[in-house]
This record gives sequence, C-alpha cells and structure tokens, in this order.
Amino acid sequence: VNVHGVIKVSQAFLPLMHRRDGRDGQPGIIMHIGSVSGTFATPFLGPYCASKYALEAISDCMRRELAPMGIRVVLLQPASVHSAIWDKAMQARTYAEGTTYEGLHDHKERIIRRAARSAMDTSRVTRVVWRVATGRARRPRYLITRSNLLYKIFRMLPDGWLDIIFSRQISQLQAPPG
Repeated sequence: VNVHGVIKVSQAFLPLMHRRDGRDGQPGIIMHIGSVSGTFATPFLGPYCASKYALEAISDCMRRELAPMGIRVVLLQPASVHSAIWDKAMQARTYAEGTTYEGLHDHKERIIRRAARSAMDTSRVTRVVWRVATGRARRPRYLITRSNLLYKIFRMLPDGWLDIIFSRQISQLQAPPG
C-alpha cells in the first residue's frame, strides 16, 4: 500500500495532470504523504521505514521526470501524528518474535506508547497540504514536525552515533515503567 498503491494512484491520475482549459491552464500537483521515518530508520519500525524510504525515492524520481511537463510532485514528511497507526504498530509482529530476542517486544510497546503520547494533531499536516494545494508552498519536500531542527540534526549525524542514541534509548526502557 505505501509503495505500490502510491505508484498506481499516481499513474491513474497522470492523464488528468496536464494543463487543462478549465483549470486556469495550470498543471496538477501530486502530493505524496511520506514520513520522517523515510529520513532515518527507527527501531521496531523496519518495514514501515523501508516503505517510506522507497516513497522518498519514488517522489524524487517522479518530481524530476514530470518537471518538464510542469507537474509538481511534493513529498510531505510528517512526524508522529494522532491516528490509528499506533494501534496497528502495537499489534505488528517484530523481527524478534519467536527468537531469543523476543523480550524486545516490551521495549517496542513502550517506544510506541511514548510516540503516540507525543504525536501531533492532524491539523498541522492539513495546513501544509492546503498551502501546497493552493500554490502558496513551492518546495519539493516538507518536513512536518514540532521541531524540524532536531530531525535535520539527526540526518546529519553519522550512522554510528544514531545507533548509539537508539541503543541507549532502548536500554533506558529496560527498567519496568514505574
């Protein structure tokens, strides 16, 4: 859904994206909803992160391929948003299930609960969607977070540093919540 669905829907609407007389002669805009999980991988969300990384690449390619026709492709990358995804994440299997590392499941649940509690309201995302749709926003990609600076710093850090940060975060969760 996160990858093939986006491609199929984009392809289905491409014939409608060219300049049309009844639309002020403006070509269409394709908006892909990605995630900050497409900028760096988060523990326990491997398949989700992989799909969002793929969407980032697809958006970049599509934007470059369609630019000569005047069609804009914009990638929106929100951080945690209040939605049903957190319930789904709690039910999702982990790589560790059925292995000697199955105890990581408790850590996964705590991380997901923490992310759900700090999630943004969807109105923050819809404001950016509106700005892009009405032509007030012109960038190819929008990071939508409470603090863009933190995510930009994370992208600049060496992978080894991020590994240490996430490892420490998981280690801190080893103590039972009190």
